[in-house]
Amino acid sequence: MKDGDTWAITSYYRFDDPGGEKRRLRAYRGFRRHLQLPLAVVELCPDGAFDLGPGDAELLIQVRGGDILWQKERLLNVALEALPRHCETVVWTDCDVILTRKDWAAALRPLLREFLLVQPFHRLHFLPEGARPEVDPDSRDWHDSAAYRLRSATIPDYYFRTRGGTGMRLKCATGMIWAARRATIEKHGFYDRLLLGGGDKAIFSAACGRYEDFAKSYQMVPGQRADYESWAKSFFKTVAGRIGYLEGDALHLWHGDLSTRYYSDRYDSFDQFRFDPGTDLIRNAHGVWCWSSDKPELHAFVRRYFERRQGCLPVFS
Repeated sequence: MKDGDTWAITSYYRFDDPGGEKRRLRAYRGFRRHLQLPLAVVELCPDGAFDLGPGDAELLIQVRGGDILWQKERLLNVALEALPRHCETVVWTDCDVILTRKDWAAALRPLLREFLLVQPFHRLHFLPEGARPEVDPDSRDWHDSAAYRLRSATIPDYYFRTRGGTGMRLKCATGMIWAARRATIEKHGFYDRLLLGGGDKAIFSAACGRYEDFAKSYQMVPGQRADYESWAKSFFKTVAGRIGYLEGDALHLWHGDLSTRYYSDRYDSFDQFRFDPGTDLIRNAHGVWCWSSDKPELHAFVRRYFERRQGCLPVFS
């Protein structure tokens, strides 16, 4: 591969932190300083008052509109479509993650000849408020990457059969950052129709062939289940469990208390709304999700979840 053939993509949703602290923006800037790859970022801002500027990414796409619901994977799909033609490998990442291994980008290349998906770390450290990423994290407490658990046969079966904060309880990091050949991920796109998040686990479960367990654990109703499983079956046919990891540490930059994200109960009672992506969602001119059906109770339920997150609008899983 030539230099520049590997690109990173991420999403950023602008909002003002309580007290005007701009915690999310500071985390983004820390992430950007340490990233070793050219970056494409899609920033979503309903009112057009964007945070990011030309120096914040090699490719900056700024879009308006959309409703308050989970937009992360939708924005990643927008970024994926905009990558330059010479890009052959894609790294999709939350914009609050730093990899400490200096050669991780180069080390991905031989792994992606063996595996279809690679999680480029095996240990994740959640940094506390005020911590500096340049200082080594406390190695006594970490989360394993899901890919490492899979390869070492230490991921329990109930992980796939349980929704919510299972990964936090198991100290198993499903998301944060992944890599694949562009052709692999472009063939299917990211599954982007989970209104309250959970896309990382949806994709990982599909890659492992456990999509039926995922759909059942999230109590998907028929329309939603058919939509997800149609995507997941095709994705599994391509990936077929060929998932690897890279030795090394990842750091998660603090931008708020994880306990305010309510992973474990966010989908409780969601099935009552009979959500169907084919009739309830539509993309606007910028490729962002908007409601397309008259279900005020569903819209209010989703909005309340993000209000509970104490101002953290939907960017990260």
